[in-house]
Amino acid sequence: MNFKWLVSFVSAEYCARGCS
Repeated sequence: MNFKWLVSFVSAEYCARGCS
C-alpha cells in the first residue's frame, strides 16, 4: 500500500467528519 495514499484517505475521512 502507498503510505501517501493512506495519509490522504485518512485525512479526507477525518475532514469529512470534523472539518465543517
